[in-house]
Amino acid sequence: MSLHLGNMVTSRLGPEAMTRISPRFCGVDGERVLVACCERSLKPVYVRDGNADRFYIRMSVFTTRLTTKETVQYVRDRFGQ
Repeated sequence: MSLHLGNMVTSRLGPEAMTRISPRFCGVDGERVLVACCERSLKPVYVRDGNADRFYIRMSVFTTRLTTKETVQYVRDRFGQ
């Protein structure tokens, strides 16, 4: 399961993204589950979706995809780029 997670993250987010994720197994209600603790990135991370790169942000309890214009402004504000 750890290998599958690593392969998925690397192929969709890039190898650097995996350096920010710390996977571990723990028990919950008698089941073994994989917990992935994620550190905040120091630069933008885009999701590869076929031939397109997409940018998402987490807002409270939901995730939303930004338009190109919104992404440019968000990256400038958040990362100073």
